[in-house]
Amino acid sequence: MSKGKPAAGARQPERLFPFVVRARKLLVGREILIRSKRKLQFVLITTDLSENSRAEIINSFSDYPIIQKYTSADLEKFFSCEMQKLSDSKNPPSQNLFTAN
Repeated sequence: MSKGKPAAGARQPERLFPFVVRARKLLVGREILIRSKRKLQFVLITTDLSENSRAEIINSFSDYPIIQKYTSADLEKFFSCEMQKLSDSKNPPSQNLFTAN
């Protein structure tokens, strides 16, 4: 299997993003994430996030899986909004997003 291409039949997590937005399960912003910790399934941060911000998020959300994938531009394209940090509250699509990575 090549590194750049998914395996045949592999399910990409991006296909679930519209459902997460439609279900209003997308949480964006550090303060919102801190207030909603008990609802979180995982935290998704961008690859272009600064090292200081990354370290702060890792410390603040050490009890949750932290996935660092996509750039800010990718997330703006997928979710049609500006963001640096996002998470998804507990629901079946978010579990699928986590397991698909």
